[in-house]
Amino acid sequence: MNNTTATLVLALACGIVIGALGNRAASAQKNTVSRVELINADLVECSGKETRLYTAEIGPGVITPRHRHPGHYFSYVIEGSGVLDEDGKSERSLNPGDAYYIHATADMPASWHSVWNTSKTRPLRTLSFLITDKGVPGTVFEKR
Repeated sequence: MNNTTATLVLALACGIVIGALGNRAASAQKNTVSRVELINADLVECSGKETRLYTAEIGPGVITPRHRHPGHYFSYVIEGSGVLDEDGKSERSLNPGDAYYIHATADMPASWHSVWNTSKTRPLRTLSFLITDKGVPGTVFEKR
């Protein structure tokens, strides 16, 4: 086997391995929850408050861990379908164009909730906006 043929065989083998690993990584990512923060800023007119704007993607069939947001949380469904399961309330269907609001005050912490992507093939994508006290984590997960 000459050097050119050996190089081509090696390159092809590497390409197959990288392609297979990349495909597995892409499949694994589809079955997760990911979030991209777009803005994290102090609210100048509201001393001690900050805001966050982010997108979230919930993979097909995935249910988020139970959690709450210690502030005012607004979410808009961009794509996909799902169910919002919020303590003390009936389950709510989520579809593109739907929006919901969950809030907390000093006297009343926000309710625990989770979101289930009911699709087996498509992600559930949301755009969320959160107002909290400065320095407070935006999400608190339920300890079991």
